[in-house]
Amino acid sequence: MEERLWREHRPMVEEFNFSPYLKPAYYRLVWVPLAKLEFWTAYRVWVALQVVAFLSAMTLLGKRYGLDSALVLLLPMCPYLLLSFTWGQDTGLLLLILALSLELSLRGRESWGGATLALGLFKWNTILLLPLLFLVQKRWRTLRGFAAVALVEVVLSVWITGIGGVRDYFALATSPETSYWSYLMPSVRGVALAVGAPASLSWALALGAIAVFLWRARGLDLEKSYAAGVSIGVFLAIHTMGYDLLLPVMAIVMLYDRLSVGWKAPLVVLYLSPMPYMAQKLTDFRFNGLAAALFALVVAIALSLQRREQSLEAAVQDESPKAMRAGAGSPA
Repeated sequence: MEERLWREHRPMVEEFNFSPYLKPAYYRLVWVPLAKLEFWTAYRVWVALQVVAFLSAMTLLGKRYGLDSALVLLLPMCPYLLLSFTWGQDTGLLLLILALSLELSLRGRESWGGATLALGLFKWNTILLLPLLFLVQKRWRTLRGFAAVALVEVVLSVWITGIGGVRDYFALATSPETSYWSYLMPSVRGVALAVGAPASLSWALALGAIAVFLWRARGLDLEKSYAAGVSIGVFLAIHTMGYDLLLPVMAIVMLYDRLSVGWKAPLVVLYLSPMPYMAQKLTDFRFNGLAAALFALVVAIALSLQRREQSLEAAVQDESPKAMRAGAGSPA
């Protein structure tokens, strides 16, 4: 039906533009009010809601971390933002959920933060790294809130589709259908598929990278966990597309004071500019600009997270001898 409607307005739409709908069944409840509207009216209302959600997320993050004027100027040019809106995606809504979850957790309401995070499971493939990280970190209050809401969503999904529908969903989620446009997937698994690796190897690489990340990130504090989990989660997701690259904007806002110095400043500008997306469109390279840009950003975030810890440790070590010398030379 969607294909027919689009072809009426865009005759050149190609067959493979239409892909499996990987959202869990409970998410259908969100669409019930929109289903009562005419198709294009519903589309416009949905896009408007996503714009409002994105602006709300930026406002919430800006109040806590500040929103530099350079970021405000760059974001309207960011292709991932435009893709998310025009393609009718829900990345703006997910970004707001992640920002709310972080804010609640930082205010000491970890259970509510976890419960809010679970509302984002309609895109479980991009956020699942966060609850896994919280499990490794033993953040039990956050996980209890997350598990309670996730359980309700699972029950709703089973109630809507029945057990047969659940089996169909898992069969679809693990089928080759989910690897469409693999060369455009900015992730470890997408790059592996794009260069011709067998599906089993692509899964092994992705799961291995997830295991390494969880082990390395187990000691991060709450803010760093969100910054790393949201951005690196996209890179390690089993399925992702270009519009999902909007999510690391949250980490950019959180870490901007560290990312906007030295060689990291042009990296942030490059990431938010149309250049990586245009490079992918204008070349035939399978290891495309989107994957390369995200990988570079992930490296920058990882270095920023570690660099600050190392600099603090070095400062303490440098100050300790000075304090000892000052104490030895001071009068009794």
